Amino acid sequence: MAAIACLKALWRDQKALVAAKKESTFMLTSYPVACPHENCDWNGSLVPSRIRGGADAEIVSLHRAWFRCPRCGGDWEVRITDDRVTVLPAGLPNP
Repeated sequence: MAAIACLKALWRDQKALVAAKKESTFMLTSYPVACPHENCDWNGSLVPSRIRGGADAEIVSLHRAWFRCPRCGGDWEVRITDDRVTVLPAGLPNP
């Protein structure tokens, strides 16, 4: 009987956790950037992506990320360190 009560409690806790995750919201961090592509002078705030052309995502500090310019559609790779964005040279291999 104790095992059944324990399983019921675990099931109840699991359902509560799933419900809390569904209700929780989070905000992705955007960064002030300027498009580095020639003939494009767009600047503003963008949310980075983990992959080129991918969906917006939260990026861990010191990791590479991609931005896509909303004006010219060009992508560029960056390294995010704390709140600073550094544009990486094109074709730089992964460490």
